[in-house]
Amino acid sequence: MGSIETLHKGTDEVEQSKVNTLVQQYELFCMKDGEIISSIQMRFTHIVNKFQNLGKTVPNQDCNNKILRCMTKEWQPKVTAIKESQNLNALSMITLFGNLKKMSMRLIVSSQVKKTLRRRKGNLLH
Repeated sequence: MGSIETLHKGTDEVEQSKVNTLVQQYELFCMKDGEIISSIQMRFTHIVNKFQNLGKTVPNQDCNNKILRCMTKEWQPKVTAIKESQNLNALSMITLFGNLKKMSMRLIVSSQVKKTLRRRKGNLLH
């Protein structure tokens, strides 16, 4: 085998190794407890971009489904709402993450309102 063939074979093996590593990262991807949506978006987009850099594409619908499957238990009602109200084939990842961020903000505001009401109720009792 000539040096060019050896070089090419080595390059193919390295590339396949990178693809295998990315596939594993993609398959094991999940939301961490307490993780914010922008962090998930950054980590997931990084994996998808690496696939694209290697000439591989991940279909939009697969990305959307993976993102929704990886959300923690507390997010399941919101995930169901998105699945029922959106066409995941046509929905861009950016739009999906935008929807998740809006829902996250609503959760934060709702949580703050509940805390404020509890505090006020506690103050009234004293």
